[in-house]
Amino acid sequence: MANHRISMKQLQKFIKYYLSGRSKRSIAAELQVSRHTIDNYLGYLKASIGGDLSCLLSWTEESLYQLVKQQDAPSTLQELEKLFPVYTKELQKVGVTRLLLWEKYCLTTSNAVNYSRFCYYFRLWQSSQKVTMHIEHKAGDKLYIDFAGKKLYITDPQSSEKQAVEVFIATLGCSQYTYCQAVYSQKKADFLLAVANALTYFGGVPQAIVPDNLKSAVNKADRYEPDLNESIEDFASHYGTAAADRMYFPNKKS
Repeated sequence: MANHRISMKQLQKFIKYYLSGRSKRSIAAELQVSRHTIDNYLGYLKASIGGDLSCLLSWTEESLYQLVKQQDAPSTLQELEKLFPVYTKELQKVGVTRLLLWEKYCLTTSNAVNYSRFCYYFRLWQSSQKVTMHIEHKAGDKLYIDFAGKKLYITDPQSSEKQAVEVFIATLGCSQYTYCQAVYSQKKADFLLAVANALTYFGGVPQAIVPDNLKSAVNKADRYEPDLNESIEDFASHYGTAAADRMYFPNKKS
């Protein structure tokens, strides 16, 4: 919750101003509080009742007070923050979601917070831990390709037999326009077919195609001189030598 408390009359004004479309910066200036305080109260209200705050317009000051006074004890947040580094690593595993982590947390904690509060605190902790860099992508510059970590399955309508398939994903860096295709394997033939279909779908060839060291494109990963798969030459037969020359490997010396 906010380090600086505001009065319920200020909170009523804040809700009214926010729903009218005013910026958080102008609301903070109007109420003479910090932008951080506004962000904290807004996050708490949304986590408590949901994204639509319009119902709060009819609440009395007493009702609002009963809502915001239900702050979690500092010890609760401290205990959660000890778990968040572990949960961050868990989320990198296939199939692990925040909901699963929250359910696991509830089983081991007697005074567990609800799921919305759990996610709210998790987002706050992540924002304080991450150092991010803004990257500008030019239109048509790079196409990022990879196989998704988790396989899907298709079912034969005649025999009902399930067949595992790999999920190929290609995304343009600037527009985030994405192509997705299921193929039977990550082998060269399926990989090249998926790349060719992606370029056909996008209707052109980008300046660079960036794989994430997937086995189909890189035989042996190395920071300076990766061993590239010779199937890139086969790719040229589909789109010409100019297209093959644009295959770009960020770890390879130029």
